[in-house]
Amino acid sequence: MKRLIFVLILVLCLTSLVSCRRDIGETPETDVPENNYPTCDGPETNRPADFRFIFTWNTYGISSYDSGTGELVKTTDATNPDDYVTELFFTEEQIQSVWEAVSKLDLDSYPDAPENYNPYPNVQSEPSQTIILTLIFNGSIKTIQAKNIAFAFRDNGMNDAGKAFIAVHDLIRGIIYASDEWKALPEYEFFYE
Repeated sequence: MKRLIFVLILVLCLTSLVSCRRDIGETPETDVPENNYPTCDGPETNRPADFRFIFTWNTYGISSYDSGTGELVKTTDATNPDDYVTELFFTEEQIQSVWEAVSKLDLDSYPDAPENYNPYPNVQSEPSQTIILTLIFNGSIKTIQAKNIAFAFRDNGMNDAGKAFIAVHDLIRGIIYASDEWKALPEYEFFYE
């Protein structure tokens, strides 16, 4: 009987150790719930089945989107922030176009958050914008954080890495802004000069 109890306790301990394992770079703040969109992992595409992204953008980073949960936040700067939250799921074609743009990024050339990346190193603006792109695929997570960077035009001394990063930003933002879900959200309560 003691042997059976010992074996059960040992199995429980091993199970808890395995379930607590995290991939390198993963933190509790970036736990990745299962995605909700269909997967496309055939020979016609190289997109990983677990690909998803979390995107924060806009003035001071007030807008965000999570492709896995579908949560779209137009602004956190409002009297009633819940009025600016909706659900949006990208189509398979839209997810694939994001993956193709992401595939053009040389991820090793971008610093890992919390180190800040600035695609516009020689330009400043007030107000500033924040872009945070978290990519989840093949069991790993990469976050590129560009906090308090300038609102700038593409020809302000950007290198190829900066251009590719801003191209992903523009693609995702364009898909969101064109959606009926975004258009149905109320107008911003506060504007920045």
